[in-house]
Amino acid sequence: RLAVISACHSAEIAGAFLEAGVEHVVAVEQDERIADVAARKFSHAFYLALFVGRTVAEAFEAARTAVAHAPAGGFGISGAVEHRKFLLLPAGGPHHTSLFPHLPRVRQRDLSLLARELVVRYPCSHPEHFVGRHADLWLLLQRVLRGRMTVLTGP
Repeated sequence: RLAVISACHSAEIAGAFLEAGVEHVVAVEQDERIADVAARKFSHAFYLALFVGRTVAEAFEAARTAVAHAPAGGFGISGAVEHRKFLLLPAGGPHHTSLFPHLPRVRQRDLSLLARELVVRYPCSHPEHFVGRHADLWLLLQRVLRGRMTVLTGP
């Protein structure tokens, strides 16, 4: 029912998903590149909103807002520019539906608490010889072993 293609120039590929019958497709404008940090921020906010009972349209707008208001973080990325690059297709489609209607809808004020809970923090006890991607994989393994919801994104 949903495909999220958070890759540069992915709008053309989105058409193939729509033709295959996927109801909701998130992609990046065909003529645009997307910063990795913006794609990660979008995915985090989008999936969080979906998993707390928001509709696809609400989750999409929440994710775009999260990117728009994200600090540049020294990467020189403007959230005010990046958030406009995401598309929800088909344009004007029936996106006011929840993908998880059986989940209780979380109150708006509780979303910030959930967002803080899902923030990934590196524990200080990871092995010192794990660096870069190895540290990411170690953290992923720890979260899976603890039975937590884990969203894996990458290039």
